[in-house]
Amino acid sequence: MFLEPVLSLAHRDYWHCFEQLLHHDTCGRLSSVSLAVQQTTACSKLITSQGRGRFFIRLMLMRRTLGNFVKHLLHTNRVIEVSRHSIIYWLFCCNYCLKCLQTEPFLSLSMVLSEMNFKISIENCSFLDESWLLPVCQIYEAVPCRELGMVLRYLDGRVFLLDLLQGSQAQVDMFAEPGDIIDEINGISLRNASNGQAGVVLSKLKSQPLSIHLIRWRGEDGSIYQPLVKHLRQLKQEKPSLRFGPKPASQILYGVHLLGKANIGMHGGKEVLQHVIPVVLESSQEVLLDIKETHLTSKVSPFDQELFQHHFPEISCVGRFGSQPDLTIFAFSAGFKHTEWFV
Repeated sequence: MFLEPVLSLAHRDYWHCFEQLLHHDTCGRLSSVSLAVQQTTACSKLITSQGRGRFFIRLMLMRRTLGNFVKHLLHTNRVIEVSRHSIIYWLFCCNYCLKCLQTEPFLSLSMVLSEMNFKISIENCSFLDESWLLPVCQIYEAVPCRELGMVLRYLDGRVFLLDLLQGSQAQVDMFAEPGDIIDEINGISLRNASNGQAGVVLSKLKSQPLSIHLIRWRGEDGSIYQPLVKHLRQLKQEKPSLRFGPKPASQILYGVHLLGKANIGMHGGKEVLQHVIPVVLESSQEVLLDIKETHLTSKVSPFDQELFQHHFPEISCVGRFGSQPDLTIFAFSAGFKHTEWFV
């Protein structure tokens, strides 16, 4: 479901104002704008006027021509009559400037934006019809093979990956996971694809190297990309074993033997140690040790409560906090199993 167009009374959007500019501007200096309009119109990944308008704005920002475009728009009265209540909306959701003919603040701002460098991916545009928020887009280069081994599902004109066949090229390379979208193959867009279209494209490219553009179901933060929530729920209904959720925090856990902890008093000597060592050895258990940048923690399993947590300045041999009343010493030995080589 798409949002209502900005000019809802006439069922028009600000993209129509951009198109009209080429027909009503008389200065004859619209080459850059004309090329941007043509590129936007020709983009097969865009279906709605709202998506084309968003793409056009991103194109203007990337090419640093937004200021010149606004200048042309402001001196074309015919277009201003139509876009008076929408031109500010598409960038800043505020129509006060043009409403009151106070165009200088907006023009100055657009000129400042034209001096900035925006790192914008024009190829990643398949979801501009639904949202300004863009997904993670990656490219997979596949060598010629008999078959990739992907099970596909077509939903709302998009090609979803439902499963990977065991032992197939796709499963071995692990370049995608269920829920991802095949957006493009060797420059051929699969936006608004009909059932079986991806298979037809792959059959035509048989025995050729493949360049596959993938849209990940995970966003930049590891959570589900919001415009895909509805589709992923439908995939999960068809295959309940699918799991879509936040990406677990990355950590490296080492399996170690925790010998234990014993208090040797303020003046521990060999007399105390000969009694403490057997006590420690009897309390040995296998645990997981997580060594982080500033501290280390230990757990019995990844989901259990922490057994202990020590920051390095509290347990290190050098650089220890002098004000720490706890004189805990974290001692360890490391080596190869079944050998006498230990550190």
